[in-house]
Formats: sequence, C-alpha cells, structure tokens
Amino acid sequence: MNSNNSNINKIDENKKREYFIQSLTKKLNLEKEREYFIQSLTKSLTKKLNLEKEFDTFFNALSNKNKPNITCLGLYNSGKSALLNALIDDYRDTTFIVADKRQTIENKSVEKNGYIYTDTPGLNASVSDNVVALSGIKALDINIFAHRINTPITESESEFLHKIKSEIGNVDDFLNNTIFVLTFKDQTDESTESILKKDFDRQLELIFGQKVKHLIVVCSKSYQDGKLQDKDLLIQYSGIEVLHNIIEKIASNLELIRAKRVAYEALILQSKIDELIIEEENNTENLKKSMLKMEKELNADLELINLKINNYYTDIRSI
Repeated sequence: MNSNNSNINKIDENKKREYFIQSLTKKLNLEKEREYFIQSLTKSLTKKLNLEKEFDTFFNALSNKNKPNITCLGLYNSGKSALLNALIDDYRDTTFIVADKRQTIENKSVEKNGYIYTDTPGLNASVSDNVVALSGIKALDINIFAHRINTPITESESEFLHKIKSEIGNVDDFLNNTIFVLTFKDQTDESTESILKKDFDRQLELIFGQKVKHLIVVCSKSYQDGKLQDKDLLIQYSGIEVLHNIIEKIASNLELIRAKRVAYEALILQSKIDELIIEEENNTENLKKSMLKMEKELNADLELINLKINNYYTDIRSI
C-alpha cells in the first residue's frame, strides 16, 4: 500500500511539473500578445497626437476673426519687399528691407490700413525657407506671388507652385485668392511687357491646369516716386492702385473665403478621425482573433491535460 502511495505522489509531481511547463509556455505566448497590444496602443496614441494638430488647425480656422492677411511670396530678389512697402505707403523702404541679398529669413508681418501684410523668405534661399513660405500661404486669405517680369519662371518657383497645387486642397480657391504680380515694369517696354505677361500666364496655366484669375504688372519704385513727388502719371503707370483694387475685391469676400477654409479643414479632420476609427477597429479585430486563438490553444492544452490525468488514473487503478 505504501508503495502505491509513493507511486501516486510521484505521478502527482510529474503532473505538476508538466502543467507548470505548459502554463509557463502559455504565459510566454501571452507576453507576446501583450507586447502586440502595447505596440498597437502606442501607434494609436501617436495617431491621436497627430490628430490634435488637425484639431488645432480646424479650430484656429473656425475662430479666425483677424483682419485680412496678405501673404507675399517670391524669390528673394523678386521685388516682394518693395511691393509690400508700396502697398503700406512706405515710400522709403524702411518697413520691409529691400536689398540685393536675402534679408527676410522668417515670416514678418505688419498691420496697416486694416490689413496684415506678411513677407516671406525667398523661395530660392533654402529648403527650410520654402517650408516657412508655405506655412504662410496656408492662411489662405489673400496671397501675392511676385515675379520679375524679365526673367523666366525658375526651378525653385515651379517646384514651389507645384507643391502648393498638391497640398493646398482646392486650387480654385487658391487662384481666386492669389494675385500674380510681375514686378519691375520699368525694366521693359510696353510691347515686350505684353509678350512677357502672356508667356508667364501660359506657364502658370501649365502648372495649375487652368488660367489664373489675377495677373498684373507693377513698378513699386514708380509708385513710391509718384507719391513722394506728387506725380499722378507715375502712380497710374505703377499699377499699384490696380493691385489695391484687386485686394479690396478679394477682401470683400473674406467671410466666404474663411468659411471655405473651415469646411476644408473639417473634411481633413473628419478624414483623420475616420482613418483612426478604422485602425482602431482593425486593431480590435486582430486582438479578438489573437484571443480566440489563445483560447483554442488553452482548451486544447486543457483537454490534453485531462486526457493525461485520466490515463494516470487508469494506470493507477490497474496497479
């Protein structure tokens, strides 16, 4: 009888050892599932952090009651700083620095006559400057793109305009709110001016796939001189007053412009939310599948254990 008890105890120890090994194996598998869950959760949190940026952009657009922002873009020698000075009636170029080398290294804004005028870094200075300039244009109130009339569109300008087309969302809205300005009108004659303007218009049409809405030729220096010398012919020749009129016309639709921007940002936000929901649903489904797989494996192990226990009891009874 004692011998039988000894054998039973030995069998019990074997069962315990075997069950422990199986349990440990299951725990290891469970750790893998836990790791997968943490990775999924981390990824989801990252998506949510990115989504916070979308929320900020949307609510900033929704709550924007600022004065119209006029953003000026162009190469660093395109005459954009002088153009802005003319628009704000600075006839001696003291507000936005005019120089042969790059002066503007970040977006600079000045409020004047009910508008906020923003100068941006030159597009051909560096990649980071292009990013700064693009961040300015996404305000989407009124944009001015300055280009020297006697030079072809550069690679930097072309790349930047193509990037705008791909990122801005609605090309129609962008073109409705953007004035393309050919500067340094005084450096060409009237007949050549007409040819260069048409050529520039065609190049823009190739980039955007449609004709631009606003394209004029100006001379900032003539406007400034005309104001300082009280010469109406110089002021009229400069084209700056025509530019003012276009700005006022666009600004009169500012409420609609901003409403469209809010609607676009809302679509972006909704798209991000939908993407996050789909990802969460996929993660949940994958976790469910993993848990079902684990449950099946556990049940199979339990059946095996029960089978072995029954075999042990059969062996014991036969002793």
